[in-house]
Amino acid sequence: MPNWNGIILTNKGRVLQAKVEAGETLNLTKLKLGSGIISEGQSLEALTDLIRPEQNLGIAAKTAMENGFTKIEATITNAGLEEGYYVRELGVFAQDPDDGEILYAVTTDTAPDYLPAQGSATVLSQEFAVYITTSNVDHIEATIDPTALATVGFVNLAINTHNTDANAHANLALLINDALAPTADNNTLVNLLSNLANMLTKVTGQSDWKTGPAASIAAILSNLQGNLAVNWDGNKFTVPALGASGLMAQNGYINFGKLFGGLIVQWGTETIINNSGIAVTMPLAYQDATYKIFVTHNNGTLSTSVVPLSVGYINPTYFYVSNNVGENPSFFWATLGK
Repeated sequence: MPNWNGIILTNKGRVLQAKVEAGETLNLTKLKLGSGIISEGQSLEALTDLIRPEQNLGIAAKTAMENGFTKIEATITNAGLEEGYYVRELGVFAQDPDDGEILYAVTTDTAPDYLPAQGSATVLSQEFAVYITTSNVDHIEATIDPTALATVGFVNLAINTHNTDANAHANLALLINDALAPTADNNTLVNLLSNLANMLTKVTGQSDWKTGPAASIAAILSNLQGNLAVNWDGNKFTVPALGASGLMAQNGYINFGKLFGGLIVQWGTETIINNSGIAVTMPLAYQDATYKIFVTHNNGTLSTSVVPLSVGYINPTYFYVSNNVGENPSFFWATLGK
């Protein structure tokens, strides 16, 4: 349909155009196709509807052009068309704030194409555009018909228009408030995201949800696995995470670490020489001299009778054991404290 004459405003269209120039918004509502022929003495300007309407077309897209025009697009199709016709006239309808919907502009085709009825498996369709101009294209609106045939071109146009619209995703550009603690499972999306951000600050110990934790979970697990392991070096062992350590020997100790309040158990075997006494130096020093001491003879070390043992001179690092008879006894000792 390449033979459309120039589009002209109807009388009612001119009245509406004056209102638009004065500040009203031009709201285009639909397009209409017809097969009518203008008769002698009849003017297009006086029409209030097409001479012989055939099809209403929903507006599929509206685009503001750089040259001051507004491009209105639709699709002609014979889907559901029971009777074919020659497409001779095209009308543009708009909403007048005082008169309601009017025939705003009209044009005719001097060499019309025939649009056949739907009679085969193939549905015919053709995109076309009408260009409208006012002094301010921002005052032109179009009622987009959701049932209008959406061709690939219109879909791409809609996508591009949506993606370049600064306000298209305004509801997605929302501020996360990590001070908003969760109170319920059901909330707006932004509040739920804020609740999650709040929980992140609690987990990481940071004041801002965007700040990473001091250590990653993987690093923490690795450190825990390493620190909880019992490390042996000969007869000595350590458990770094618990602060525990020990020496498993004849003279040894176990430091139970912070998990048991710093409890230390030490033990050993000594022999008194020169019939006097001996200072027993322990592997670990206690905090003070309040620890407990246990001393006993080793079985089978005395030739005649049990030799009395006495303990004295107690300090955090050693204690003194003596005997009062002329023997050199061997004895076992143990201490308990922290």
